[in-house]
Amino acid sequence: MTDTPPYSLAPVQLEAIYNLFAAVVLADRRIHDNEVEAHATALEKVFASIGQEKVFHGTAVKQWLLENANDIVVKMTGSEGKVWLARQFLLLRDFPSRQLFLEKLWEVAISDENLHRKEAELIDLAVRLWR
Repeated sequence: MTDTPPYSLAPVQLEAIYNLFAAVVLADRRIHDNEVEAHATALEKVFASIGQEKVFHGTAVKQWLLENANDIVVKMTGSEGKVWLARQFLLLRDFPSRQLFLEKLWEVAISDENLHRKEAELIDLAVRLWR
Protein backbone atom coordinates (compact mmCIF):
# COMPACT_ATOMS: atom_id res chain seq x y z
CA MET A 1 0.00 0.00 0.00
CA THR A 2 1.39 3.39 -0.97
CA ASP A 3 0.76 6.67 0.74
CA THR A 4 -1.15 9.17 -1.30
CA PRO A 5 0.66 12.50 -1.50
CA PRO A 6 -1.23 15.45 -0.04
CA TYR A 7 -3.57 17.29 -2.37
CA SER A 8 -1.83 20.46 -3.43
CA LEU A 9 -3.90 23.59 -2.87
CA ALA A 10 -3.31 26.74 -4.87
CA PRO A 11 -3.39 29.90 -2.72
CA VAL A 12 -6.77 30.90 -4.21
CA GLN A 13 -8.19 27.50 -3.25
CA LEU A 14 -6.93 27.84 0.30
CA GLU A 15 -8.53 31.27 0.48
CA ALA A 16 -11.78 29.85 -0.95
CA ILE A 17 -11.92 27.22 1.80
CA TYR A 18 -11.51 29.85 4.51
CA ASN A 19 -13.96 32.18 2.77
CA LEU A 20 -16.68 29.54 2.45
CA PHE A 21 -16.48 28.34 6.03
CA ALA A 22 -16.53 31.98 7.16
CA ALA A 23 -19.50 32.63 4.85
CA VAL A 24 -21.60 29.94 6.50
CA VAL A 25 -20.77 31.38 9.95
CA LEU A 26 -21.64 34.89 8.76
CA ALA A 27 -24.71 34.02 6.66
CA ASP A 28 -27.09 35.16 9.41
CA ARG A 29 -24.88 38.22 10.07
CA ARG A 30 -24.05 37.05 13.59
CA ILE A 31 -21.03 35.25 14.97
CA HIS A 32 -22.10 32.55 17.44
CA ASP A 33 -19.48 30.95 19.68
CA ASN A 34 -20.73 27.46 18.74
CA GLU A 35 -20.28 28.26 15.06
CA VAL A 36 -16.77 29.59 15.61
CA GLU A 37 -15.84 26.39 17.46
CA ALA A 38 -17.45 24.23 14.75
CA HIS A 39 -15.73 26.36 12.10
CA ALA A 40 -12.27 25.64 13.55
CA THR A 41 -13.00 21.92 13.94
CA ALA A 42 -14.40 21.68 10.42
CA LEU A 43 -11.34 23.31 8.90
CA GLU A 44 -9.10 20.91 10.77
CA LYS A 45 -11.04 17.87 9.44
CA VAL A 46 -11.18 19.16 5.87
CA PHE A 47 -7.46 19.89 5.75
CA ALA A 48 -6.59 16.58 7.42
CA SER A 49 -8.63 14.75 4.77
CA ILE A 50 -6.25 15.97 2.08
CA GLY A 51 -3.04 15.65 4.09
CA GLN A 52 -2.62 19.39 4.61
CA GLU A 53 -1.87 21.33 7.75
CA LYS A 54 -4.28 24.17 8.25
CA VAL A 55 -2.73 27.61 8.10
CA PHE A 56 -4.40 28.92 11.25
CA HIS A 57 -4.51 27.04 14.54
CA GLY A 58 -6.77 27.43 17.59
CA THR A 59 -7.54 31.04 18.43
CA ALA A 60 -5.91 32.22 15.20
CA VAL A 61 -8.91 30.79 13.28
CA LYS A 62 -11.27 32.96 15.32
CA GLN A 63 -8.97 35.96 14.91
CA TRP A 64 -8.88 35.48 11.12
CA LEU A 65 -12.67 35.19 11.06
CA LEU A 66 -13.15 38.37 13.08
CA GLU A 67 -10.59 40.30 11.04
CA ASN A 68 -12.14 39.26 7.72
CA ALA A 69 -15.84 39.19 8.69
CA ASN A 70 -16.77 42.62 7.33
CA ASP A 71 -15.01 42.04 4.02
CA ILE A 72 -16.65 38.63 3.57
CA VAL A 73 -20.11 39.95 4.46
CA VAL A 74 -19.70 42.76 1.90
CA LYS A 75 -18.64 40.26 -0.77
CA MET A 76 -21.50 37.84 0.07
CA THR A 77 -24.25 40.43 0.22
CA GLY A 78 -23.23 42.88 -2.47
CA SER A 79 -24.78 43.01 -5.92
CA GLU A 80 -22.37 40.28 -7.03
CA GLY A 81 -22.68 38.20 -3.84
CA LYS A 82 -24.01 35.04 -5.45
CA VAL A 83 -21.38 35.28 -8.17
CA TRP A 84 -18.62 35.66 -5.55
CA LEU A 85 -19.90 32.62 -3.64
CA ALA A 86 -20.20 30.59 -6.84
CA ARG A 87 -16.60 31.47 -7.76
CA GLN A 88 -15.40 30.29 -4.35
CA PHE A 89 -17.15 26.93 -4.80
CA LEU A 90 -15.99 26.57 -8.41
CA LEU A 91 -12.38 27.05 -7.34
CA LEU A 92 -12.88 23.82 -5.38
CA ARG A 93 -14.75 21.79 -8.03
CA ASP A 94 -11.83 19.32 -8.21
CA PHE A 95 -11.34 19.21 -4.45
CA PRO A 96 -11.07 15.52 -3.52
CA SER A 97 -13.06 15.79 -0.27
CA ARG A 98 -16.13 17.68 -1.49
CA GLN A 99 -18.56 15.38 0.35
CA LEU A 100 -16.74 15.92 3.64
CA PHE A 101 -16.57 19.64 2.88
CA LEU A 102 -20.37 19.76 2.49
CA GLU A 103 -20.91 17.75 5.67
CA LYS A 104 -18.68 20.13 7.61
CA LEU A 105 -20.42 23.21 6.17
CA TRP A 106 -23.69 21.66 7.34
CA GLU A 107 -22.26 21.00 10.82
CA VAL A 108 -21.13 24.60 11.12
CA ALA A 109 -24.51 25.86 9.90
CA ILE A 110 -26.49 23.93 12.51
CA SER A 111 -24.00 24.27 15.38
CA ASP A 112 -25.99 27.20 16.80
CA GLU A 113 -29.08 24.95 16.75
CA ASN A 114 -30.72 27.11 14.11
CA LEU A 115 -30.46 26.62 10.36
CA HIS A 116 -30.78 30.08 8.85
CA ARG A 117 -32.25 30.35 5.35
CA LYS A 118 -29.04 31.96 4.03
CA GLU A 119 -26.93 29.10 5.43
CA ALA A 120 -29.16 26.57 3.66
CA GLU A 121 -28.95 28.56 0.41
CA LEU A 122 -25.16 28.64 0.60
CA ILE A 123 -24.94 24.85 1.03
CA ASP A 124 -27.54 24.32 -1.70
CA LEU A 125 -25.42 26.41 -4.07
CA ALA A 126 -22.45 24.14 -3.42
CA VAL A 127 -24.52 21.02 -4.10
CA ARG A 128 -25.82 22.46 -7.38
CA LEU A 129 -22.37 23.58 -8.57
CA TRP A 130 -20.57 20.38 -7.58
CA ARG A 131 -22.96 17.88 -9.22
